[in-house]
Amino acid sequence: MLRYDPQLQPILELVSGSFGPKVEESGRLINAYGAGLETDPDRLQDVEDRIIQLKQICRKYGPTLADAIAHSQRVQQELEELSGSGQSLEVLEKSYQERQAELTQVCARLTELRQKTAQQLETLLIGELKPLAMEKVQFKVNIDACAPTATGSDRITFVFSPNPGEPLQPLTAIASGGEMSRFCWR
Repeated sequence: MLRYDPQLQPILELVSGSFGPKVEESGRLINAYGAGLETDPDRLQDVEDRIIQLKQICRKYGPTLADAIAHSQRVQQELEELSGSGQSLEVLEKSYQERQAELTQVCARLTELRQKTAQQLETLLIGELKPLAMEKVQFKVNIDACAPTATGSDRITFVFSPNPGEPLQPLTAIASGGEMSRFCWR
């Protein structure tokens, strides 16, 4: 027993060096030692079950218990990053709604600027085209709403009518080469 528990060394010395009263004293000490040992069979079974469980964990997640513990910590950290760091669906939805509101606001401001610039362009361009043998020309910038993108929430089309009585049509579809050259002189 001394190999397993060095606390037994004094008892061994008592037994080895004497007989009689010392042997009786040794016997009492051995009995006290035995009474102090845990002899709960349920606890022993729990410990053995836990050892089996730890061996299975080691086989699955690492050759050593330290590797398995490290794996557990990595998985726990990933879980926290996915669930605890503001990544809940409610938080993401709120953030999305805030960004959508910002985008809508910026797109509305861009549309206002485009409308103001479109009016200036229409006036300026008609003034430049009339002296180029296009006295009855009509030109307009159509700004139609579309889904917001990186370039705004507008679809812009240049429409014109070179002759009186003709409806306004997209410039790219009906302008002749000569008419197009007048638009692109600079």
